[in-house]
Amino acid sequence: MLMNKYRTKISLSPSTVAVNWTRFSLRLSTKKDFEFPEMKGYFIVMDNAPIHIPQVIDPVIISRGYTPVYLPLYSPELNPIEQFWAIVKGKIKCNKLTDLESLTTHIIEASEAVPVEYLRAFIQHSVNQFDNCLNKVAI
Repeated sequence: MLMNKYRTKISLSPSTVAVNWTRFSLRLSTKKDFEFPEMKGYFIVMDNAPIHIPQVIDPVIISRGYTPVYLPLYSPELNPIEQFWAIVKGKIKCNKLTDLESLTTHIIEASEAVPVEYLRAFIQHSVNQFDNCLNKVAI
């Protein structure tokens, strides 16, 4: 049994990874509830990871004043980091490593070479696709 400071009881099997995720999210959201009360009513967006069990997580999210939204299976259009990594991977594949270089160095250099305007565009693209997701329109 898990209970947050608002006395919301949550029954979970102690063997599930969801217990740890739920505890973490409760601690985080409790802190954020007090620091950023204007965030109430916002969406909590999650992928379909096995630890995101709607029957367990949704009541917690809703009780805190947020709306849970689950991304469709494989939805890179809704995740700006996927678009970022596609560019980084493309830059890394174009350059062979020498004996003196490391993959880490290449990742850092490729990441730093992505212009900020691209990052903003990735985010805007995901925002533009989000309504399609909510309305269950194929992307």
